[in-house]
Amino acid sequence: MRPARRAVASLLIAAVCVIASAEGVSTGRVEFVPASFVPGQLVTLYATLDPGDARWAEATPGAVSVDAGENGPSVLSVAMEKRSGAPLLVVRFVAWRAGPGFLPAMTVGGLESPRIRFECVSALADGDLRSPEPLPQLEPPGLYARLYLLGGALLVVIVAGLAAATKAAPWFRALAAKRAFAAARREFDESLAMIAGIGSQTAAWAELCSVVRRFVGLRSGKDWSALTASEVESLPEDAAPGGVLGDVASILATGDAVRFAGRRDSPIGAGVSLAGSIADRLDEACLEPVPPESASERKAS
Repeated sequence: MRPARRAVASLLIAAVCVIASAEGVSTGRVEFVPASFVPGQLVTLYATLDPGDARWAEATPGAVSVDAGENGPSVLSVAMEKRSGAPLLVVRFVAWRAGPGFLPAMTVGGLESPRIRFECVSALADGDLRSPEPLPQLEPPGLYARLYLLGGALLVVIVAGLAAATKAAPWFRALAAKRAFAAARREFDESLAMIAGIGSQTAAWAELCSVVRRFVGLRSGKDWSALTASEVESLPEDAAPGGVLGDVASILATGDAVRFAGRRDSPIGAGVSLAGSIADRLDEACLEPVPPESASERKAS
């Protein structure tokens, strides 16, 4: 048992000597590379130590197990170098939190270094805690000239479009009137063809009278839907173009005789043919050009 007791006593004496040699160690110049760093960046610390009367020795870089706390830095390696006869502590570490922090005390080369404070800046603010200043708006060269040219071109296009629309408006109105004129005649001819196929003479003459009234009203520009045969005969000659008043009155009178007097000697084919003749004369009169003197007389009136 005596050798064991001697070994334990030797270890206790060695530990006391190490603790005694670590007392009085102070930190001199401290330098961080890089000088400003952010969380997650690898940093190297160079700290000059004043060992006092303690004994120390150089130590090659190596890993060390230290407790830096939950939010403390990660110490990757430590070393002890000799610079101008004084010990130089070299620590490579990574800080994980912005703000002030401390490297824990550690024993390297026989010396126990004190805690060393560091400042880790924020990666978001890039170390500048001032309020951000608004930057001037970036504008491509010649922007205003291009805007002026674009606005002028747009204005020219609008003016030209309005002028073209003003000049083209009569042409569009004439085209629309021409299409309406042709559509009315086409509808009238289709109605005559349908009337010719109606079996009932009374229904056929009633439809024919209605179609004739509507078509003559379209060509004359008046409402003929309620006029009777006697009323048509009493109208002036210029009430409808083409001199068709007599034939229109004849169709209406025949239709009334068939429907209300029971007349049976008036075939619908003769009425359809007369209605077609009325339409032809109306269209011919409407399409006939107006003499200049007549136009001037109408304007004067």
